[in-house]
Formats: sequence, structure tokens, C-alpha cells
Amino acid sequence: MKLMPVALAATLSIAAPAQAATIVDTGTPTQTYTGSALDSDQSLAGRFSLTSATMLTDIQGYIRSFRSSGILTIAINRGGNLPGSVLYSGTVAATQGTSFQGLSNLNWMLDAGDYWVSFANSGSGMMSRGAPNPLSVAAYWKPGQGWNSIYDPSRSIGVRISGVPAAVPEPATWAMMLLGFGMVGAAVRRRRPVVATVRVG
Repeated sequence: MKLMPVALAATLSIAAPAQAATIVDTGTPTQTYTGSALDSDQSLAGRFSLTSATMLTDIQGYIRSFRSSGILTIAINRGGNLPGSVLYSGTVAATQGTSFQGLSNLNWMLDAGDYWVSFANSGSGMMSRGAPNPLSVAAYWKPGQGWNSIYDPSRSIGVRISGVPAAVPEPATWAMMLLGFGMVGAAVRRRRPVVATVRVG
């Protein structure tokens, strides 16, 4: 019986990562042609909460970009009444037109708590208003003024965030993983060649 492949497969299946799930989805804003400016003079942010440790994998904002050459910067800031220090940030070329656009294939790990997701665009654009399920608070940033709260559901920005819960294995899972590694070790020991020693004289 070949224990090695079976034990290894069983052990890896226990430790396999969970699938990404939607954490935040405000829905698509209804006011496509009106919104809050998102350009080199103003950034926008919205606050969200996590109930458990989570690795963010995708962040999208509903953006109307007037210039295809603009660079979109998306960041996760510490929580509070207004956005705090930046924990993670990334950039992507803005797409001209109106759509959800942003960052994918992330591995941004966050503990449970309150956070802000912020958007900036080096070009010219806006974030449309009227998301059906708005974030709790919105804010804007202007150079020299810092972050200011502008909470108003009708001005809410469109955001989609996906992630993977950072679940801690239960005792039974740990036991199965240890058993699997033990089986792998046993299989390795059984496969070691036996060397015969012959005495001469």
C-alpha cells in the first residue's frame, strides 16, 4: 500500500485555503452621471468593519474616469472617526468610462475591527452616488485640509471587497493534520533501503 501519496493528499486537503467570499457590496450606484469628484485634488473613502481576521483578495470601486491615463490608487486605512494611517495600498491604470475597477489577487491580512477603504485618481473622474447599501461613513481628502467627513447616504460610493476568513483550525483538525504528517513520516521510513553488512574473514 502506498501510504505517502494518500497521507500527503489528506494532510494538504485539511490545510487547503478557503474560497474568497464577498465582505462588502454596496451595490451599483444609481446616479451614474453625478457623484463626488475623484481626481488629483480630492480622494474619497468609506468605512467598513470586519468581525473576524480576514485576508482581503479583491477591492473594487465604482468609478467614472474621464481620462484613461489616470492612475487609480486604492488603500486600506486604520479605522476611527476619519481614515488613519495607511496599512496597505496598490495602484492600477484607471479605465475610461464608468465601471467597477480596482485591485485583484491581493493578500492583505487584517484583524477584526473598523477600517477605511480609500480611492484616489491621478487623472480626472468621480465616484457615482446612490449605492443601494451604502457604507456607514464617507469622507473626502483635499491637499492641505486632510480627511473630512461628508456622511450622506445619497452621496455614498460604490465598493466591492472580497476576502478569505483567517480561520483557526479546531483541535480535531489539528489532530488530523498531525496524524497525516505521522503517516507521511512512517511512509518515508518504510521506503528507506536496507543495507546488508557482510563480514569477510
